[in-house]
Amino acid sequence: MVRKDNRTLTVPILGTLLSLAVQIWLAPAKPNEELERQQLEINRLNIEHLKTENRRSELEVQKLQRELNTGTPTTSRPLPPDATAKKSKSSSIYIKLAQPEQLLSPSTFGADKLSRLSLQMDAKLNRRRSNFYRQLLSYNSVTAVGFRWLPQDEPAPEEQVVQRADFSNFVLQSDKLAPEVNEAIIEIVAPVITHGDIQWKGRWNDQAISFTMDDKAYKEEVLHNRVSFQHGDSIRCVLESERKLDEFGNAKVTGHRVTTVLDKIEGSGEIRETPQGRKKRFEKRHADGQFGLFDGENVWGTW
Repeated sequence: MVRKDNRTLTVPILGTLLSLAVQIWLAPAKPNEELERQQLEINRLNIEHLKTENRRSELEVQKLQRELNTGTPTTSRPLPPDATAKKSKSSSIYIKLAQPEQLLSPSTFGADKLSRLSLQMDAKLNRRRSNFYRQLLSYNSVTAVGFRWLPQDEPAPEEQVVQRADFSNFVLQSDKLAPEVNEAIIEIVAPVITHGDIQWKGRWNDQAISFTMDDKAYKEEVLHNRVSFQHGDSIRCVLESERKLDEFGNAKVTGHRVTTVLDKIEGSGEIRETPQGRKKRFEKRHADGQFGLFDGENVWGTW
C-alpha cells in the first residue's frame, strides 16, 4: 500500500492502469469516420455479448447451487472437466474449484478488454496521441519510439517499440466527428426568402444560432411565399450539429443544418404539420409497430 495525502492507492490497480495506458497509446487511431462507426458497432456488440455471457453464467451458478442444496443431479449437459476440476459424489456434474463469486467477477468476462475499448474511443486520448506522433514525424532523426511499463516489485515487461514507418498510422486523418442529431424547436428570427447559400437565423435552447436550410421542399415553400413567418413563429425540425475535434481533443460545434422541417409552430400556438413531417411520423409509427411484433412481452400478451 502507498499512502499520500491521506489517500490510499493499491499498487496493483496503479500497475493495471499504467499497463492499459501503454497498450492504448500503441493502439492505432481511427483513420476515418466510417471506421469509427464500425468500431462503435463492434464495441456495442462486444458489450452485449459480454452481458449475455455474464447472465448465462449467473444462471448456471444459481442452478448448480440449487442442485447441490437439493442433491438432485442436473438434466442439462455437464460442464466439461478440466485439470483443476473434481467430480461431486452426490451428482454427475463436474464442480470446478472456483467459487461463484469468482465466476461472476467482471474480470472473468473481459473487463480489461472493455476498458481498453473505452479508452480507445476516447477523443482526447486519440487527439493527443495523434499530436505526439505528428510531432515525432517532424524530426527526421527519430527512427523509433519505445514504451515500457516499470512496475514496483515485479519484473519489467518487454519494451514495446513503434517504428517510424508506423508513426503515420497513429495520426488522425480527419478531425471531423459524426454530426449530433436532435429534434429541435427553433424560433425563427430571420428566414431566408431569396435564392443562395445565406444561412437562416434563429434561437435554440435560449441561444442564437445560424443554420443552413437543407429541407429543399420546405425551402421552396418559403421562396414561393407559400410559407411566411411572423414574430414568435418557430419550426420543429431535425437539426444536425456538425462537430470537429480541437487540438486538445474537445468536440466543438462548427455549424448547424436543418435536414427536415416537421411542423411550423405559429406564435399563437397553432401547429401546422408539413408533408415531410407527416411522412416521418407515419414511418416512425410503422417502425414502432414492426418492433412490437418482435417484443417478447407484447407477443406473449396477445396469447
